[in-house]
Amino acid sequence: MAAPYAASSVSAPAGMGPRRHREPTTRTVGGEPSAGGRHPPGAAVIACRAVGTVDDATLDVWAEFLRVHAVLVEVLGRELMDGTGLPLTWYDVLIQLHEAGGRLRMQELASAIDRLEAAGYVARVSCPSDRRGTFAELTESGRAELLRARPVHLRSIAEHFAAPLAAGELEGLRRALRTLAAANGVAGGGAGCRGDEPG
Repeated sequence: MAAPYAASSVSAPAGMGPRRHREPTTRTVGGEPSAGGRHPPGAAVIACRAVGTVDDATLDVWAEFLRVHAVLVEVLGRELMDGTGLPLTWYDVLIQLHEAGGRLRMQELASAIDRLEAAGYVARVSCPSDRRGTFAELTESGRAELLRARPVHLRSIAEHFAAPLAAGELEGLRRALRTLAAANGVAGGGAGCRGDEPG
């Protein structure tokens, strides 16, 4: 499965091996070299912090992130489907509902919600404390399916994501992702329905 790389001079490598080293070059977001071309070591890293520019080293990290993300999502999705018959997109919706207390607004969930409803894993309900829209509620069948699929998915995460990383690397990645989430306004989760907790 090809990774959706951003439009830049960095292309996706075919294998999982290390990327060939290149001298850092400062580029604009559109991919064109900036005035001045190449810079001495360290200068490009400083320059890429300016709005609208990014160096080759940063583009390499971005491309590697996209490539690894695409590979991991494909592998984890395949293993979840093979082990449980549940698509990863369905599992994602079920776990979001579970972590929100069993209920979320429909617009906060993926388009897979219609198929999950048809399978009997979620139900559309209203909320007494919030009349602005319809909520999706995790059914008993959906909760049972989530509990059945979760051990398979967690084993895949442990094997393909956690095991290759040392404890310090995992912690560093966690801090980096939280920094990115905070800088880009990524919320920690959706809001459930108050005052009418599902049974």
